[in-house]
Amino acid sequence: MNKTADIIVIGGGIAGIGAAAMIAPDAKVIVLETEDVIGSHSTGRSAAIYIRNYGNATLRALNAASEPLLQNPEKIGETSVLSPRGEMLVAREEEIPELEAYLNGAEGIERLSPAEAINLFPLLREEAVAAAAIERSAQDIDVDRLFQAF
Repeated sequence: MNKTADIIVIGGGIAGIGAAAMIAPDAKVIVLETEDVIGSHSTGRSAAIYIRNYGNATLRALNAASEPLLQNPEKIGETSVLSPRGEMLVAREEEIPELEAYLNGAEGIERLSPAEAINLFPLLREEAVAAAAIERSAQDIDVDRLFQAF
């Protein structure tokens, strides 16, 4: 059998299938996957959270560019695949430099005092919280619905 394509996508996870789905209206796309079933690894067990400030500057830009499609997926579905969640970051004294590095260049993150963090999540141990921040706009992604839509 002789198959040709304009574009070959390697990997049948959410990223590969999503890319293939978005390209397919304009080109012949083939997805190559070694597993018996697409979406069976990280997509199937994904923590599934949209965090605008996740990663380095390049990833943060990609995250921001993805949000409109996830919020209003007219090309793939009828309703948002996102739902409110929020993400709190907590640092011990020795972890404050890493927290500060994460917050550098971040948008929409609110710094919290240790008392504010504990008030939001009372199970935290007071002695373990030296600094905290919250990204209230972090949201759950319904990965199954997104994957099925693609």
